[in-house]
Amino acid sequence: MYQHLIGASKFVILLAAFLLGSVVYATELYPVGLKQLNYVDSERSNWQGNGPRPLSGLLWYPAKKGSKVEDLDIAIFKVGKFAIKAAMSEDVAKMPLIVISHGTGGSAATMSWLASTLSSEAYLVAAVNHHGNTAVEEEKRAEGFLAWWERPRDISVLIDRLLQDPEIGPRIDTHRIGVAGFSLGGYTAIALGGAKLNFRNWVNMCKSEEGKTQCQLPPEATFSRQDALNLLEKPGPFQTILAKSDDSYRDPRISAVFLIAPVLASYMQPESLSSIRVPVRIVVGDADDQAPLERNTRVFAQQIPNANYQVLSKVGHYSFLPVCSMTGKIAAKLYCNDHADVDRANIHALVGQQALDFFKRELH
Repeated sequence: MYQHLIGASKFVILLAAFLLGSVVYATELYPVGLKQLNYVDSERSNWQGNGPRPLSGLLWYPAKKGSKVEDLDIAIFKVGKFAIKAAMSEDVAKMPLIVISHGTGGSAATMSWLASTLSSEAYLVAAVNHHGNTAVEEEKRAEGFLAWWERPRDISVLIDRLLQDPEIGPRIDTHRIGVAGFSLGGYTAIALGGAKLNFRNWVNMCKSEEGKTQCQLPPEATFSRQDALNLLEKPGPFQTILAKSDDSYRDPRISAVFLIAPVLASYMQPESLSSIRVPVRIVVGDADDQAPLERNTRVFAQQIPNANYQVLSKVGHYSFLPVCSMTGKIAAKLYCNDHADVDRANIHALVGQQALDFFKRELH
């Protein structure tokens, strides 16, 4: 999403992905530690077909009190305070784990504002950069943008790897694992809760109603609508992956789901939504043109038992991205400019606190 604004070199892009965050607005119990994760899924190939699927990402955690924190600013973003690679606090033996899925074309780091709020309250928080659909990779792939169902698999494997990690695994309370997701990451999260796609409905709608908003490619896409349709229809390895689109990706380890401006509700199997039994909380803005309220949040809320939602006045889709610098507000207006009455930092603080309250209540 942000390569053209951060710089040309891969090093700078990866550095931004590692350090990118947002200001921590809640009162901290712990400094927020930050470290990079580098796992792979050996059971799936990367989109180039020459190696395993990468699962790079970030881990936020409560660092030892007194750990040195750094104020970080990267390119167009206001970056928060992190104790980079600091030792983890020993105050709590076992901690809840929250896994987060970023939006289309974004990165794990774009959700730092949410992760920071949770980690400062003694939560372990991890997010993965979804391969082929993330700003930390030099190449965005149409497969990564279209194979949405590969994302919940990323999260499940991420949980596996974290539990197997000799330093992180012993600190996870396996009875208290939740998931959060923004935009397409909202689909990721609800799929882990039990929602199943009806992908063919989406494909057929795109063929017959080209002009409809829900069929338009997101602004982060680097390919055309026709390129997408060609990939979906031509013979090749992608057809094997496509055949798994409507499978269940429910992860029974997930006990609570927090959605931020989720999408794709109209293309879910209704019976799968009505069968979800984990608690679901949704937050969305009424000025969201990427995840319109009527076709997404309200559909989820009406069909999922025990789901509830809040609508934030004048808040748009990209208000849930990190706080931008003045340069960003000038050079990247789509991602950085909010309604005059909306303070993005305040929105992050509000939603972060709601997520914290939700997980404290539901993960017990």
